[in-house]
Amino acid sequence: TYRLLFALGDGLDAKTGGLLDVSHCEEFVDQLRFEMQVTRDADRVTTRWKGAKVGLAKVPYGNAPSSGVDQQEFDEF
Repeated sequence: TYRLLFALGDGLDAKTGGLLDVSHCEEFVDQLRFEMQVTRDADRVTTRWKGAKVGLAKVPYGNAPSSGVDQQEFDEF
């Protein structure tokens, strides 16, 4: 189970890849669940993941509600 937080803002720091000017921080309200499935046969091991799919792109009428997070809490991660 994972907690997913993200920040919105302008400009990227060339060294760190982080935002230069953070306007606000958010987190998805629902926890994300992933499950790893490992299968083994005589000559190989296969790993598959199932569960939530995440992409950070604006999706009109998307179904992942988010709520604000204090930037200080966000920065701790």
